Amino acid sequence: MPTVSVIIPTYNRPKFLERSLQSVYKQTFKDFEVIIVDDGSVCRADNEKIVDKYVRKGMKIKYFYQKNIGAPGARNRGIKEAEGKYIAFLDDDDEFLPEKLERQVRLFEISSEKVGLIYTWAKEVDEKGNLLRKHCISVRGNSLKEILKRNFIPSPSAMVRKECFDKVGLFDENFPSCQDWEMWTRIASWYEFDVVEDFLVIYHKHFNFSIGKSRNALYGYYAYFKKYQNLYLQLGMKSELSNYLGWLAYKMAIMGDKQKAQAVSYTHLTLPTN
Repeated sequence: MPTVSVIIPTYNRPKFLERSLQSVYKQTFKDFEVIIVDDGSVCRADNEKIVDKYVRKGMKIKYFYQKNIGAPGARNRGIKEAEGKYIAFLDDDDEFLPEKLERQVRLFEISSEKVGLIYTWAKEVDEKGNLLRKHCISVRGNSLKEILKRNFIPSPSAMVRKECFDKVGLFDENFPSCQDWEMWTRIASWYEFDVVEDFLVIYHKHFNFSIGKSRNALYGYYAYFKKYQNLYLQLGMKSELSNYLGWLAYKMAIMGDKQKAQAVSYTHLTLPTN
């Protein structure tokens, strides 16, 4: 049984998949399996050649091909197939730095079982490798209020005890975006977080802007705030929720979706006064 299962969903990006797999191959920690879920790629043959290349190098890889259902569904398939004690997520265009798995496993092994998720710092870069942003917020222990304030955990930086998913369930495939933020919130409701304060992930940002993609992002935010509205209020975080809803209504109005903007505004205006 491997200690870590690295789950990589992929879709029509064999060149990026090669780079991601290479970053896993270079890990100093070797007791892992890789689960690649090909979410309906038309370049299946290219992906299989890349997988075969790394299998010949000695990597333990499970490759699954399924019809296209989106990244959350692919991650869920990977979780179901995983045998590791810990689950690490890696999108097919991102990279682990060599000590990433080792440092997280080492911290998990000396941590209380109350710790369900350990993340690392990450560097966000553009298509040319230029640094855009450093994700270096450190939060430990009970992290629920902090994760409700903002998603400070890029998905490839997270490692999760597999047992957490038995408690909180799988990724919500109905969310058009923000599925990782929603998952971290559920985990934070039951478990504590910890962090490795080092930049051990390269998170690639792509500027392929489209109206549809931007609209889905906003819809994901709205789904998140609707789902956790009562939790914000219970924790005394009405001002944070109110600010988010006001921002969201403004963004949806600019995007031209007046009906959704009005719905968000109504939610905003009808928040309890106490």
